[in-house]
Amino acid sequence: MRYVVSYEDGENKTKNATPTPARALELMASNRGAVVMDREFGEAYDLAMHALGKMVPKEPDYQYDGYDPEGHEAWEARCPTCGCELEDEGICPQCGQAIFWRDNEIW
Repeated sequence: MRYVVSYEDGENKTKNATPTPARALELMASNRGAVVMDREFGEAYDLAMHALGKMVPKEPDYQYDGYDPEGHEAWEARCPTCGCELEDEGICPQCGQAIFWRDNEIW
């Protein structure tokens, strides 16, 4: 992919780049209204944005789950997209959302 970078002094330079999934999603979302689409293309575009959004890792949500048998507080990791209970998966087994685990959070 090639793109043009415009600098404040008016100079333009063409660069090669492969955007990260997060950057591609940001670009697609910000330009959604700039592209003229028929209904079918619009639905395909939205579907692609949804799929790309699942590639961007999100931190799990935590839900209080009472106490374990030793009397310690127990917390359940849940997918931030669908709410599915997580173990140590890098991807939610239910919806495919990429999960970002902090190093000390993997059980």
